[in-house]
Amino acid sequence: FKRANFAKRMNASEDEIVPAISPIGYARDRRSIREIAVRRFANSDRRKQWEELFFDGDMNTPLSKDSAGAYAVPLACVRLGPSASNNQPWRVVYQKRRGAFHFYLKRTWGYNKVNGKIDLQLVDMGISMCHFEVSAREKGLTGTWEVAKPDLATGDAEYIVTWKESSNLRPSVCKTDASPRQPFGVSPSSFLSARVNGAVTAACACPGPGKCRRPAG
Repeated sequence: FKRANFAKRMNASEDEIVPAISPIGYARDRRSIREIAVRRFANSDRRKQWEELFFDGDMNTPLSKDSAGAYAVPLACVRLGPSASNNQPWRVVYQKRRGAFHFYLKRTWGYNKVNGKIDLQLVDMGISMCHFEVSAREKGLTGTWEVAKPDLATGDAEYIVTWKESSNLRPSVCKTDASPRQPFGVSPSSFLSARVNGAVTAACACPGPGKCRRPAG
C-alpha cells in the first residue's frame, strides 16, 4: 500500500501522518502470489525464539515459561505480534520480586525514521504493549504502565516502559476442606474472580478438594 493513497482515503489533514496500517479479521484461505512474495521477503512467518526476547532479572538470563507463570501467555502474544519488516525489536526483562516487566527497544541497525518523521520501531513497541496488556487482562491479570527507569545493564537496548503487576494478584497456596463443595461455589479446574469496588479480591483454580491456589489477602 502507499501511505499517501491511504491517507487520502481517510481524509487525513496535512498535519496528520499515517505511520502504519494493520489488518483486522480472518486471513483468506488462499494468498495471492504477490502477498506470498512479500511475506517471504519480510520473513513474516518467522519469529525469534522465546529465549532471544524475554529475560529473567537481567539481559543475560533467559526467562523460562515456568518463571513467567501466568504471564507466559501475554509474553507469547507479544512474540507473535506484528512489527515493521518483522524485526521484532522488543525485549522484556522480568523482575519477579518487584512484580515488574520492563520493556526495551532493541533497534535494528540502519532502520531509522521513515521520511524523517515516523519512528516505526516505536510503533512496534506500542503494538507489543497492546498485545501484552489486552491478553493479560483477558486472563484476569491486572497492572499499570509506568516509567520506572530500572538500573539494569541492557547494552544498547533502549528502555521504554514498565508493566507493574497489581500486588493483590500474587498467588499463594490456600487449603480447602475435603468436602465435595468447591470454594467460592466453583467447579473443579475453574477460575473465580470476585470483584469488590472494582478490585479483584479472590481468584481460585481448584484441581480438586484441598488443592487450591488463590491470591493472598
